[in-house]
Amino acid sequence: MKWLEPLLPIAFDKNEIFTIVIVFITVIILKLLPRAMKTSIFIFMYVFNVALTVFGDYLLAGNPYNLYDTLDKNSGELFDFILHLIVYPSSILILISVYICYSKKPLSFIFILCSAAVLILLELISLSFDLFTYINWNIKYSFGVYIIIMAINTVVFRYLTGKYSKAVS
Repeated sequence: MKWLEPLLPIAFDKNEIFTIVIVFITVIILKLLPRAMKTSIFIFMYVFNVALTVFGDYLLAGNPYNLYDTLDKNSGELFDFILHLIVYPSSILILISVYICYSKKPLSFIFILCSAAVLILLELISLSFDLFTYINWNIKYSFGVYIIIMAINTVVFRYLTGKYSKAVS
């Protein structure tokens, strides 16, 4: 098990406990939400957001920028993978599910802003559990990043939904 040591947290503390709690919360919310998305679109959006998360963390938290660290280390650990594979994409899919309920084009901009605000709130909560350590980062930057992420997700979701509708008609 020596090979696993570099992936383990330095200490099992409040950020790992918080990660486990938010995994359960996001999975439960996803299960409770009505399935408004076609399965193929859901899977694509899930994988797409895993890729966005990994790419974003690699770009922003890695060298040469090193803008922030997650959890206990400045490199990946087991709970980073859990966040990348479950929490981050699930949070976006929960927001998209809300968007589906109110998917009028004029509301897209409002949805993107509200989603970015929700993600900022979640980040502030995460900060209180030491999920992130800002090095050269500020929460104001996160708002811009979240607007971009939610805009991309909205465009991709609308595109896929349009393609799916044309394919079945």
